[in-house]
Parts: sequence; structure tokens; C-alpha cells
Amino acid sequence: MGDRHERGLTITGPQPGPLAAAVLAAGPPVVAAEPPVEDILGTDAASVTATPGWRPRLTVEQGVYALLIILAALTRFWDLGSRTLHHDESLHTYYSWLYTTGQGYVHDPLMHGPFLFHAVGLAYLLLGDSEVTSRLMPVLFGVALVWLPYLLRGPRFLGQWGALAASALILISPALLYQSRYLRHDMFTLTGTLLLFIAIVRYVEKPERRWLITIGITLPCLIANHEIIFGLLAVFVGMLGLALLWGRLRPITPVVIVTGAAFLASWLILPRLLGATLPDIPWENPTRDNQLTFYREFLTYPALIVSVLALIAGVAAAGLILRRRPGAPRGAVLAGDGIVPTAGDDAGDGTALTPNPALTIGSGEPVPDHAPKVGLVPSLFGSSRFGTVEAAVYHLWLDRTGFNWMIGLTIGISVVLFTSLFTNLYGLATATIATDGTLLYWLGQHDYRRGEQPWFYYLLLLPQYEFIAVLLGLAAAVVIAVRSVRVGLGRIAPGSRFFFQLFLLAWFAGILGGLSWAGEKMPWLMTHITLPATLLAAALIGELIERWWAPSRRAPGGRAWALPEWSVSAALVVVGVGWFLLAARLSYGEFVPSAAAGGWERAVSPWAAGRWWWLALPPLASLAIIGGGLLWRGARRTGLAVLLSLVVMLAGLQIHVAWRLVYEEGDVPRDMMVYTQTAPDVSRMIGELAVLSEELTGGAGLEIWYDNNQGVSWPLQWYL
Repeated sequence: MGDRHERGLTITGPQPGPLAAAVLAAGPPVVAAEPPVEDILGTDAASVTATPGWRPRLTVEQGVYALLIILAALTRFWDLGSRTLHHDESLHTYYSWLYTTGQGYVHDPLMHGPFLFHAVGLAYLLLGDSEVTSRLMPVLFGVALVWLPYLLRGPRFLGQWGALAASALILISPALLYQSRYLRHDMFTLTGTLLLFIAIVRYVEKPERRWLITIGITLPCLIANHEIIFGLLAVFVGMLGLALLWGRLRPITPVVIVTGAAFLASWLILPRLLGATLPDIPWENPTRDNQLTFYREFLTYPALIVSVLALIAGVAAAGLILRRRPGAPRGAVLAGDGIVPTAGDDAGDGTALTPNPALTIGSGEPVPDHAPKVGLVPSLFGSSRFGTVEAAVYHLWLDRTGFNWMIGLTIGISVVLFTSLFTNLYGLATATIATDGTLLYWLGQHDYRRGEQPWFYYLLLLPQYEFIAVLLGLAAAVVIAVRSVRVGLGRIAPGSRFFFQLFLLAWFAGILGGLSWAGEKMPWLMTHITLPATLLAAALIGELIERWWAPSRRAPGGRAWALPEWSVSAALVVVGVGWFLLAARLSYGEFVPSAAAGGWERAVSPWAAGRWWWLALPPLASLAIIGGGLLWRGARRTGLAVLLSLVVMLAGLQIHVAWRLVYEEGDVPRDMMVYTQTAPDVSRMIGELAVLSEELTGGAGLEIWYDNNQGVSWPLQWYL
């Protein structure tokens, strides 16, 4: 805090951030905008100067994050080894154990990528092998996933309240909690995908080399972990491409549309006209000859030839248009406002923007205004507005060192992992061109449809567990979609969060559509839909708090909430809990004699059947409470009270569902999330065999035979 004099202007309050400082130093005087809003939950780090005697202190916000991380560790480590290893878990832990004991590991896409086996092998090497240590790495990544939204607390992303909401919602998510205690690849991919997303949007906000290095480390680990990353990368790259088409590349939009239409026609229509059939991928035990035959037939497939020609023509046409129009108008900029419309500066962060401010690359060195403007990239994006994808592309082009680091790390880490620390050079083939490799193996199984789940499988599964993500996440998605249409029509101007939230929407819609289309649908894949839906819900919660609660709290003498608001929220929670208890009482029924198996069945009692109308009383009471709040405290405060009570009740339901799913019935198939799970009888059997072996042989010398034809080889291959 303090006063600063700059070009005749006096700025009182928090010191401007780096963007505001760049604008003030950029030449002609600019009109001073409203100073940045101070930290809602603690001291703004940017306002703390390195003065003698200054000591770092724990803010309320940091304390809340510390509490969330502690709770994440407790909920994920608690009773970790009690659940019997799943079929897939036993495969993963067994081959990790072989790798650790010096018996080697060869990449096999049947069990996805090699990252898991290296991570679990490291845990075995450090702490020994057991059911607990086999799940240690997913747990650590699950705890990290709870913390990662902290990196999105900036004003252009989730904001402070939205980031806190995201961490809390990830903490209590039943699906994410269940999978974070589960030795599969999904938790590694979820944490890595969120980190990749953070690195991209943070680089767009401020192009620093550390985010390029983060991408260079995260991306190869994701590629070496699970094939779903190819679908996620398609969504991410597609969103960045659309952002460029929205701005400086708008003149080539017709070329992109025509090229895309030609591409689709070549694959959907041309094969039918020519009677051509796409060659089958030899994904199961392929030979060298049938792999060469596949590639020969695929490379001469008419649809591929036509689509490649269309792509070449499209790139040539786009390049010609852009070179002839290097100074094409920018068009709208995807910098974006929040979900809830807001008034104020067009930048959305309290600072005025000017073309080509002093930006930074690498470790903070400034990019001078006389940076080279030679070439297509500088001529198109050299004067882009700070914080846009265009400016990020321009600075990526300038920062050759950072770009080389990113590419070098991506290639180097991929080679190390796929070759199993250079002990399996054929891993380079299974990572790329082999038909039984990381991508073609699973594409070849698309029509196999293992699991035989319908296309709406995730639409049925998700609402059973993720109540907040479904209700508030979908509400946020609808609002963002409507706002995007209005921005596209020129009705409203985008602000600081528009690009970020549209990116979240694309992530959610893209992965939901992709997994619903894919041939194999499994319950653990639902987590990849849950994560972006949860972030959307957190974005909505955070912005409603920022618009409705924080402004009143910061006003002189203002007080956002008082006893009436808390009373409305508490009353709604009490009424909601009462409704569930009443419904449970009326629907429980009584046991009566029956001819059914067991001789008894449960039926609704006459007492409950005559009082069904009682269930209408709590909703009527809720409407009365809301109506009274509207008259007493106004729409905004009452709306926030209703939101708080809704989130509290839904969070309670999620905790109830998660407790049963994770701690009570984690290896009993009574939930749709529990799929092909090994029964707890196996653990009891192994314990009894250990006792018997000790009694008969004095150790583990008892010989045990089992029949693999009955599907018991896994997990017994690990347990025995």
C-alpha cells in the first residue's frame, strides 16, 4: 500500500500490477483506471515490499488452502490398503514390481503408457511393495489435484473465491476421491491435464518461459500415461486455433471452413461413392508383413489422399491471403468477461490496455518495442494486445530458447519413458508407428466396444455422484454458451475471463462428446468429464460471490451479510434436511410376509401412504422463506443465501455418497462406479492361505494351484 507519483498522476492504494505498470511507462499519459481490487481473503502479495523487518505471514486464504490439503491427504490416505486390488490394479502393480526387481518392463498399450509403471516402481524402490505403496502415487497426485486451482486464482481465471471453491469441490468429489485411491492411469492424467491447462492459460496471460518448461515436462508424461490425452490435445489445440481465427486470422476463416468441409466429405462421403473400405488396424499380435500391408493400404486410401490434398491447398490459400493482408484488422479479442455480466473497464482487471506494451519473455527480460517485425508471425501478431492468444504466439516465436526447451523436454522425456530407461528401444515404435502401439491399438478396438455401454452412459452415471458439477456446472456452461453467442453477434464486449471460461466450456463439451462417441466406456473415464464440470461450477460460484458479496463488504461501512442472510441460508438447509428425513421415513415402509424368496418383502405402510402430501410441505416452506428474504433483504443477498444453502446441501449429499462408495463398499459392486472389482473374499482367502502356509511349512512355502481359465489369474498373480 502507498502513494506513487507517475507523470503527474497520483495513484493511491495498492501498487499497480505489472500490466498497469507497463501501460503507465509506455509513453503518452493514460487515464488512470480504478486501482486493482485488494485481496479479499488476505494481503495482496504484489503490495508487499521487501522492507527491512518484513516477515511473511499466513493469510486466511493460505490457511484455508492448507486445511484443504490436509483434508485431502487424510481422506485419500485413510485405510488405503483395505480394499482388494482390482483386476487392472493387480496388472499394474505386478508389472511395476517386475520392473523394480530388475526383470524389465516393455511398453504394452493393453495397460496404457509407461508413466504409471515408472512412478509405482519408484514408490516400491523407496518404500517397498504392498497394497498401500502400490496406490501411493495416485494418492499423491490426487492431493496435488486439490491444490492446483490455487494457480488459477488470478483475476483473469477463477478468481480467489472460484479457486477456493474449485479446491473444495475437488476435495469432496466422489468420483475423484474414489479414483485417487485407485491404481489406474486416470489420476495421473487428470492432474497432468489440469497442470497443462494452467500452463497454457497462464502463458497466454503472461508469456513467461517457466510455463513453456512446465508444458515440456507435463506433455510427454501425459502422452506416456494414457491415450485419452490425444483427444484432450485435440480440444485444447482446437480452442487455441479458434481464438486465433477470432482475431488476426479472421480473413482465412472461409478457407478453414471450406478445408474442413472437404476433409469431412473425403472421409464420410467419398468412401461410399467409391465403395472403398478403411483397412482394419492389425492391433492384436501384428506381424511385420501385416503392418506393412496396413500402411500401404492406408496411405493409398482415397479419403486420406483427398484430405491431404485439401489440407495442402487450404494452407497455401491461407498463406497467400495472410501475406497479401499483413495489416488485416484485429477483430474482436477473446479476452473475455466473466459469467455474470459486469460493468467497468473493457480489460476487466482495472487497467487500460494499449497496443504492444512492454512484455516479458523467459525469466523476465523485456521485449523491446523495436522487436523484429520480419516474417509472417511478427507482421500478424507483433502488435497484439497483451493477454491474448495472438500475443502468446508472437512471444513464443520470439522466445526461441524457451521453445527449444519445451520441444527438447517433450522428446527427451518421451524417449526415456517409452524405452524404459533405454532398455527397450522397440518402445520408440510402440509409441509412434506400430499398429499395436499407444494410439493405433486403441483406435483398432473402437468397434470392439468392450463394455457395451450406450452413448448416454456418462449422462446416466455422472448425476448419480457429482450433484454440484452437474447442476451448477451445466448452468455455467449454458450461461457461457449464451454469452459467447452474444459476443459473436457484437451485442456485448468480452472481458478478462471470457477466453478462460470459453476454454473450460470447450474442454467439458469436447471430452464429454469424445468419450460418449468412443467405443469403450468405463466408469473411471467419467472423472475426465467431472474435472472440467467441477471447474465450471467453481467459476460460477466464485463469480456470484464476487458480484454479490465482496463489493458490499468492501464498500465504506458496508457489510455484505448480517443475521437475516445467515438466517435464510440456515432455514433453507434445515428445511432441505427435513425433507430428506421425511422422505426416508415415508418411503422406508414395513416388512410383510410374502411368497418371494426369503418369505418377506418391504411395502409402503398404510400410515405412510395416507400422508404422502406431507412431502409438499418443505418445498412450500422453502418458497415462503425465499419470498420473505426477497422482501426483506433484496434479490442479490437472498440469491446468494439460496446459493449457499444449495451448495451446502449438495455438498452434504456428495460427502454421504463418497463415504459409502469409498470407505464402506469400495470393493462391493453395489454402485455403478464399482466395476469389475475383485471381491473382498480374495483378501480374506489370501490371509487364510498365509496362516495355513505358516502352519504347514513354517513360512511361505505352500504350493498353490489355480486355474487361469476361470479368470482368477489376476489378481492372484500378484497376491501369490
